[in-house]
Amino acid sequence: MLVRVLMAVALCGVASASDLTGTWAVERVVRTNFDVPVLGTMEQVQTIRALWTFAKSPGGFQVVERLCTVRASGSNSAIRAKMKPGFPKGASGTRLDARLDGGRLTVEGIAMVGTRTAPSGMLPTQAEHPDVRDIDGDGQPGFTVVIEGFVSGEVRLVRRERLRFAGRVDKVRMRGDLDLTVEQNLLSASTSLLETPIPETVRGGTFRGVRTPVSSCKGAFRGLEKG
Repeated sequence: MLVRVLMAVALCGVASASDLTGTWAVERVVRTNFDVPVLGTMEQVQTIRALWTFAKSPGGFQVVERLCTVRASGSNSAIRAKMKPGFPKGASGTRLDARLDGGRLTVEGIAMVGTRTAPSGMLPTQAEHPDVRDIDGDGQPGFTVVIEGFVSGEVRLVRRERLRFAGRVDKVRMRGDLDLTVEQNLLSASTSLLETPIPETVRGGTFRGVRTPVSSCKGAFRGLEKG
């Protein structure tokens, strides 16, 4: 009888570990090199915190991402970049597909940022394109990056990100590597000095997450910070 009880408890533990449904607080860190004229190669570290809501789907799970914060730091203080305050809300809603194989987790998808273009479609090159939308609410097309320092101004962009998260997950935590491919077009700039696109090379990324009972950004990452 005791053996049967222990087996039942073990099976329940496996089932709960394989059920990702609910909300997870996830942080991803991406390192990117930019070849900036005069200044040379600069490294940027971007940290994005988001809530992932998992729901069961045929063959796995569907994930809806809600961005909470986007922070960037660079290797050279002569130039800095930041997003407009409305960016996290406007860039939310990306849908990802997740698969679980034992304790191995894979989450994949395409994020279209600043445009309604289909994931496989051509990215707009003109601000007047009907697919372009102002996602950060600043009255400018696409999304705006504010540049400060050696050169100051704003650039307005549209972007396609191909995301693949691969790592390990248990009942409460996940961790792994992020493979990110970026395609981006410049729509406009506030100064001619910023009209030439800066070559960008993604060096790699990582992610970590924790299951959270909190469905809003505020307070959802406390468990992540403790771990």
